[in-house]
Amino acid sequence: MQHLRTHTNERPFKCNECDASFAAAKTLHEHSFRHTGLRPHHCTDCDRSFSRKALLKVHLRTHTVERPYVCSHCSKAFTQSAHLRRHIDLTHSENRAICVKYRRRQPSVDQVQTCPDCGKTISGRSSMAAHRFLHTGSS
Repeated sequence: MQHLRTHTNERPFKCNECDASFAAAKTLHEHSFRHTGLRPHHCTDCDRSFSRKALLKVHLRTHTVERPYVCSHCSKAFTQSAHLRRHIDLTHSENRAICVKYRRRQPSVDQVQTCPDCGKTISGRSSMAAHRFLHTGSS
């Protein structure tokens, strides 16, 4: 029944605190933690805790070498599927000149410069001038 609700958009489980509604009681229960601040899922390796078990599962990968999402183009691996999608969009996509996250054009190779003072890579002439100001106090 719960899966069928994804097709009908039926959301009978309503939050008492806000206008949110859900197809499953479990999802409503997890949502309620937003209002109470309860974080019942604790990391055993550090002090972090999470409202949802799935978030803890993703976090646990920061303590291991597990990278289950592998790029089919270059075999680079990622801890989250969203990171893999971003990588493919920015690296292998025909539209790679457009940054997916910020919807800005990526700098071309000739726009990228290296700061002679600290070695930091800077894109754009005005950005380099602003960065150099940090070292010299003048442009």
